[in-house]
Amino acid sequence: MTHDAASIEKTPGGPTSGRPDQAHTVATERRPSITDRRLFKMGSIAGIWGALAAFPFVVTHPHLPPGSAVGVLETVRDFGPWLFLHMGLMFVLIVILLGLAAISRSIEEEKASSWATCAFYVAIVGTVFGILGQGVDGLGFEVAKDIWTSADTADQGTAVLVAGGVAGVATGIFILVLFFYFGLTSIMYGLTFAMSKEYPAWLTAMTLLGGALGMSAALATYYDDFSDPVYYGMFIPSAVLFLLWVLAASILMYRKHVWVAKPKAAKKKAEPVEPKEPAPAGA
Repeated sequence: MTHDAASIEKTPGGPTSGRPDQAHTVATERRPSITDRRLFKMGSIAGIWGALAAFPFVVTHPHLPPGSAVGVLETVRDFGPWLFLHMGLMFVLIVILLGLAAISRSIEEEKASSWATCAFYVAIVGTVFGILGQGVDGLGFEVAKDIWTSADTADQGTAVLVAGGVAGVATGIFILVLFFYFGLTSIMYGLTFAMSKEYPAWLTAMTLLGGALGMSAALATYYDDFSDPVYYGMFIPSAVLFLLWVLAASILMYRKHVWVAKPKAAKKKAEPVEPKEPAPAGA
């Protein structure tokens, strides 16, 4: 009788005691269950499509001018699909999280798998901050823009103050997104890849580089606001590298755990036919 993790068998004489017929556990090679295969399939597809779908959202998102509430309101007003873009980013974050869950599950080495579990927990925290940030950034600025555009000239100053408050909250949340999602999550997965033989070394380097850029962007934004050098020199490269390593890891996982050719059944050899002896002539 076999089990997923180990098989129990009776042997004459246990390994430690002298009593006969003592049961002991013999470890066998772990075989992925159907649940694992289903997670690998769903997660790899989610990681691939999530990363591909996120690219246009990241590229088309306009950079809001730092320190200018009026400039932020004008940017939101002039960018038509503002709400659609942020709703799309919320959906993409959830889809990518499923891919990260499968990537963590695909790590089988004992030490590396514990790091993979910690990396996934960090990714959950980063995803929560990301969804919260998209809600504040998307809906918050949209409401402030509507108040600003519909207010009289005398009341537009109040709308600008509202936009400034929303900008402060959005910037604070986005620093957490940079730190936990693009920074710490990538670094944790990079260290996991480095300790595991499941993924190649070039993927480890790409992941760690993206994490270092994301962490640097978080620290730079904390001390010097979200300026153009930080946005174009740190955030955009870290976001692109994040999506690239998720895409690459998902493809590798699909090829290794899902897209596996079924072994061909061996053909049965025809049994040799013994020649019949000729019947006697008299018969």
